[in-house]
Amino acid sequence: MNPEGYPEAPFDPLFARAPEEAPPPPRLGVALGEAVGIWHQRWGSLAAIFAITWVPLGLVDAYLTHEVFDAEEIARPLGFFYALEALLGTLGSAAVLTLGAGELAGRPVSFWGAISGGLRRWLFLLVARSIAIFGVFVACLALLLPGLWLGARLVFVDCAAVLGRSGFVNPLGTSFDLSRGRFWPCFAMGVAGYCLAYAPAVVLFVAQEFAPSLNVWWLTGAAACSASMFGVMVMLVILAYYRAARRHRGDKSV
Repeated sequence: MNPEGYPEAPFDPLFARAPEEAPPPPRLGVALGEAVGIWHQRWGSLAAIFAITWVPLGLVDAYLTHEVFDAEEIARPLGFFYALEALLGTLGSAAVLTLGAGELAGRPVSFWGAISGGLRRWLFLLVARSIAIFGVFVACLALLLPGLWLGARLVFVDCAAVLGRSGFVNPLGTSFDLSRGRFWPCFAMGVAGYCLAYAPAVVLFVAQEFAPSLNVWWLTGAAACSASMFGVMVMLVILAYYRAARRHRGDKSV
């Protein structure tokens, strides 16, 4: 009998709601497949973001390094590069993460929507990323292994700064929380990012040793742009893994 005094209807398994299954734990292979899917579906918007951020960043830095500053003035082009990276590179990263998150959630974001979303989270990403890089650098100066461990634990800082709670320090705590118990996948994604980022420059440097005529600014700029393109792919893999880790913990907001 129910509280109103009427007899309860018999249990019918055909109309019973099945318990909601918890999302599966994150898998690196699945994240890679989702990243490739985003790249395939939104290559036009990703190329446009790439063209207005990392392409001018790489070409301008290469031109200044080769044609304007002397070899002894290494500090000046480096300072200019990091200033451009803070402005354009951070905006490009925030826009790519906004675009990718929309695709993964089934709510596609337009190119201008990705740019505006990146602008809204640009400062949070810049500060959180700077803190993370400084912490990893200091840890590597002390001992290499603590630096590698810290770098793996902070691999989700960019995603958390753009898609998580607002704040300059919160993304670091979120990254530590989501990477707990997942050191090796996080370490693999971090290593892949660094290796792919420096691979074009290493290949070009070796080629220039055998053919000095290749030491021209536009080839250096092309190598920098290629590195950034590989970096975007790694960023999408990290994003897909980050989203799966959050959903596995019951967070359906991503």
